[in-house]
Amino acid sequence: MEGLAAERASIEIPDYSQTLAQITTAVATVDERLVTLSKKPTFGLSPQGFSQEIVAASEKKSGARIVRQSPIAARPCSRSSGT
Repeated sequence: MEGLAAERASIEIPDYSQTLAQITTAVATVDERLVTLSKKPTFGLSPQGFSQEIVAASEKKSGARIVRQSPIAARPCSRSSGT
């Protein structure tokens, strides 16, 4: 048992403080950027709302009205009756 205790005490544990400090700084930077992004109005839109904003912007730029059916609504329903 004494040999095991002495062997364990002789193991050098690396000092990761500098690496952990770098990781902490990087995470804080990412956090700041995510907070900034989360305040943008686009992130409050649903995918459909985002699509509508794109269409509205393209209509505004070109002056033409774009009529487009959702690809989901255009697909036929393929549910089976289960029998």
